[in-house]
Amino acid sequence: MSDEHREPQEQLKLFVFNQDGEYSTHWMLLGIVLELYHSRGNPPDFQSIYETAVQKRGHTVSKTWIHRMLKKLVDIGIIRVIDEHAYRKKYITDVDSITTGLEQLKIKRLTDMSDKIRRLQTEKEDLERINPYVIAQQIVSTHTGSTKVNSSLFATGVEDVHKLIVYTLINMAQPGDIIRATVVRMNPFERGVYDRTKDFIDAAKRGVNVRYLAAGNLFRGEEELAARVAQQDMGPMLQEIFELTHKQNQFEVRIARDIITYNHVCINNERLILMVNEDPLTAALITRDINSDMIDNVVTSFDALWNGARPLHQMSPADLVEFGLGDSSRVSSEILSKSSIITNDDRQK
Repeated sequence: MSDEHREPQEQLKLFVFNQDGEYSTHWMLLGIVLELYHSRGNPPDFQSIYETAVQKRGHTVSKTWIHRMLKKLVDIGIIRVIDEHAYRKKYITDVDSITTGLEQLKIKRLTDMSDKIRRLQTEKEDLERINPYVIAQQIVSTHTGSTKVNSSLFATGVEDVHKLIVYTLINMAQPGDIIRATVVRMNPFERGVYDRTKDFIDAAKRGVNVRYLAAGNLFRGEEELAARVAQQDMGPMLQEIFELTHKQNQFEVRIARDIITYNHVCINNERLILMVNEDPLTAALITRDINSDMIDNVVTSFDALWNGARPLHQMSPADLVEFGLGDSSRVSSEILSKSSIITNDDRQK
């Protein structure tokens, strides 16, 4: 509903008096001063205003209450006092007074709202940084004295699996740490690719080395899947990744020439999240105390594949076709376009 079709009372609620009972009292007093002045031709005094308020509200209103509410309207300029030093003060208001007062209220209200938004944003950012997994460990440690990390933790469903990755790996990664991630099958991750990859991008921006290794046959024989992924706007994500690759060498995507057997994410050689089932997507957190050999083997295997893989930003149109993305697809166009950031800079050098 447009402002011109809204009742004045409804619009005033946006920025005037929102404490219990005060809004209606202020609105009533403003109306009384206008009505008395209009009917008598003279500005009313406090006694006239109070008596009229009693007629409207009954004896539930006191002089003290009316005086306090009237003073607030005077303080903000909506109502003016004629002859401030007279024994019987007179009160008057008009369009100019109301406009001036409401402008002051509007400015104050907007300032208060902006301050509140900033406080909420700060609280939101603080909350986002909280790692529930770490808190859970602290709670257990406080009450049991044990500092042992859960050796195995399972999650089912794309969102819960991603939360497990964020809480136990990404959020705990420090500058200089290495996060290794493989993508063997795209199906479980086709929706919301950018939002999930953004957490890895943010980690790279704070100094974590992110290595993303995709299977060479990721889209091969998956034309419909490739088409669905191509419909997503991946430009901003690729732009950020290639800039991090070029400027900070912190985030790199490579395409494996050899076969990758499973999806996983690990941090250094400390913790591993292994995808153990695709439908529904299920992942397990494995730590060194439960299976250090597995983690070491995963890291060794990953590094061997990584060293022989082709960087995404160096892919040619023919490479992309081999990868299962047609040379005319939107994803291919985005990759070739965004990778030129690196190619053009290298040429200039």
